[in-house]
Amino acid sequence: MELLALEYPPYTSLYAENGGDLLAELNHRLDQVKGLRLQPVFLPPARASLRMQNEQWCTSFLPPIDSSNAPFLLLSDNPVPLGLFRRYQSGSFHWQHLYELSGRRVAFLRVGEDSPYVQPFIQAGIEPFYVESVQQGFLLLARGRVDYMYADEASYHFLRDNDLLPKVALQFSDTIILMTHFPLWINPACEAGMRMYSALIRVNPP
Repeated sequence: MELLALEYPPYTSLYAENGGDLLAELNHRLDQVKGLRLQPVFLPPARASLRMQNEQWCTSFLPPIDSSNAPFLLLSDNPVPLGLFRRYQSGSFHWQHLYELSGRRVAFLRVGEDSPYVQPFIQAGIEPFYVESVQQGFLLLARGRVDYMYADEASYHFLRDNDLLPKVALQFSDTIILMTHFPLWINPACEAGMRMYSALIRVNPP
């Protein structure tokens, strides 16, 4: 059974050992359930979203468009703080309201303008610039093509420490925009996915 995944280190990545932290934890849990295996398929965000729109998926680390009825599994208890990166400047990096950043350009993973992550920025007069990976977003920021990158510190440190970014100092915001998790989503219309979900819940109750 396929698992849709994005290139988003250190959580899911072809560059990371065992496919990333989330895949490693998922495989650890699957080892407790005989006969269950998932094949990760790494896709750009736009292609993954199209697969999900067309109901061509069973499991995914990308959230479905309508997540109200989709079951999910949390693979980590620790929320991920998301904020903005900029090229390093002396002094703190914070704001009270997003409109203070009006007129600037922010790199986002290509998730669509209807995304609840992007809409507040658009409403504040900030221009979204969509990218296919966090690495691409950080590269554009390092080269001055965008003003900010929407991401988390763990992704930046992984890419930097593995020499996947140029040696340009970037600065994470003191203001945290969102605390979130990256769960495993299950398509309720996929029988195999729901069987896997039920089996994992039995061996790892929430």
